[in-house]
Amino acid sequence: MGIGNALRLIQSAEDLATNPANYTTGIRSPWITGNLSKIITTDIFGETGLGPITRAEAMAIPAIARGRHKLVTAIARGVLLELEGDTPVTPLPAWLSRTDGRTSPQHRVAWTVDDLIFSGWSLWGVARAGSDPFDPITDAARAPRDSWQITPEGVVQIKGATGDWEDVEDESTVILIPGFHEGLLEFGTRTIRAARNLEETAAAQASNPIPAVELHQTTDDEMTDDEIDALVDAWTEAIQQSGGAVAYTPKSIEVRVHGTNATDLLIQGRNAAAIDAARIVGLPATTIDASNVNSTLTYETTQGRNLEFQDDSISLYADPIAARLSMDDVCPPSHRVAFDFSALTALAPSATGPNRQD
Repeated sequence: MGIGNALRLIQSAEDLATNPANYTTGIRSPWITGNLSKIITTDIFGETGLGPITRAEAMAIPAIARGRHKLVTAIARGVLLELEGDTPVTPLPAWLSRTDGRTSPQHRVAWTVDDLIFSGWSLWGVARAGSDPFDPITDAARAPRDSWQITPEGVVQIKGATGDWEDVEDESTVILIPGFHEGLLEFGTRTIRAARNLEETAAAQASNPIPAVELHQTTDDEMTDDEIDALVDAWTEAIQQSGGAVAYTPKSIEVRVHGTNATDLLIQGRNAAAIDAARIVGLPATTIDASNVNSTLTYETTQGRNLEFQDDSISLYADPIAARLSMDDVCPPSHRVAFDFSALTALAPSATGPNRQD
């Protein structure tokens, strides 16, 4: 297939926005964005879902979405440089800062980070100046995650024009980027499901905030089934009204409330779920607006938080990209590719302006 693989992968990245149906796979794929797989697995396994967590389900968790957005925007803001030692090469290879397609290099990096977060792998298609595997790269594009796969034997396959999987025969036309972990959809299923269950509980509580109510009859007067149904229906309608609920009961009816709203579960539990989500993504809890129990005991400056974010969180996903792009099939020996994140740790301007001599 040769260069055709690279061109097809580059084109698939361009076509994804207009033809997303071309890149759907079987119902067990974690990359399905439609609802068919959810309907089928729910019918078989129930709402707990024994099948794999999909990216769409993970992104429905606000804390995970927040962490993903934070990482993607920060890393995509970095500048890719080719260095010899610590000195940037001049001129820089054009493909590091531009593409021949309709997507920007920032978009390429952003979705590469997304791949590493959720699946632990990403794939680029590349075009080269010649047929030699070590010829300079002239263009590169990230391949949509569901347009390629890795076989148990470690062979990269891409989806052909007929929808069949085809081996990549010329490995010089692709760059396979392994992450530092196997992906949230692999190891984070329990945490994601727990957070999803809390979200569903919160939604149920919001739609019916009053605990279970018993209308207890205190007299010996027997009520007919129709009278009981009418009384219960009237109370149910009143409870579900917006703006509060007012209902009437006769002297013979005592209202008994069983249980209380799980306020601690919905507030502290959701905060704990957000902290767990931050942990599996690889972020400090404060980065995704979760409250750490020790937050009042720690004083941090904005620059200090940015340094921690860069060292501990950004490196988890930026370093695998830079390391793979530093290999000899991408840049010459003794050269390496690195991100420049100096803008992230720059001091914020003073609110009162620069110091001036009186």
